[in-house]
Amino acid sequence: MIKLIRWFFSSTKNQFSEKHADLYTELSELKKRIESLERENILNLSRIEELERENVSSTNAMYEIANSLEARIDMIEPPVIHFDDNDGRIVERF
Repeated sequence: MIKLIRWFFSSTKNQFSEKHADLYTELSELKKRIESLERENILNLSRIEELERENVSSTNAMYEIANSLEARIDMIEPPVIHFDDNDGRIVERF
């Protein structure tokens, strides 16, 4: 165990080579790319939330229009309900 601790804290014999520098450069580029993607993701999420709110608003407006249209149709010609004596069924005519 003592040998492991001495080895771990001993100075490095190998110096950094170009291979290590290239790896460090690639890692820093990857970090920058990840940060830019995270910023884009935040912008996309806000756009998605905005579109969801607009979708709910549009859906509510369509339901209101449909209800208003049905009410106006009913005012023009209310449904007529006839009771059929033969089978006891109800027939609705619009």
